Amino acid sequence: MDMENLIGETTEYDKKAALEVKKPKSWCKSVSAFANTLGGALIFGMADDGQIVGLTEPDSDAEKINEIVKTRMEPISEFRLRFHKTEDGKVLLILAVFKGEETSYYYSDDSTFESPIRWSRLFCTRGNGLDKSGGTMDALDDAGYSGSVLSLD
Repeated sequence: MDMENLIGETTEYDKKAALEVKKPKSWCKSVSAFANTLGGALIFGMADDGQIVGLTEPDSDAEKINEIVKTRMEPISEFRLRFHKTEDGKVLLILAVFKGEETSYYYSDDSTFESPIRWSRLFCTRGNGLDKSGGTMDALDDAGYSGSVLSLD
């Protein structure tokens, strides 16, 4: 990945000037989104405008990223964390998140689970497929459910 030529943010990568330990949701939602789609990378130490600022404590940041991903993601997505040193000596961390095999991947903050997959309406039928069910709980109750859930945006 040619760091100096990354323009903006895309579905393939996201930039973070620093690791936000106290607000992990700010970057864990990207981990979840990458795992739920085609994968991607988070680049820590690069500002949104593309300026390489580097990390002041990359070793400590790497440990924190590893711990947060393993404790806040459900299920734990496959990832690779590596260091990248620029020509002027600044250190970046690149968190490569691979496409998940067990979608959906959620971020948990102790009380709730969140996923960037958007569910706007749910339609479920019973029995012969002609009778509309009462809603989400009927659709998610595996005891009386067979077939597929269709999400309409």
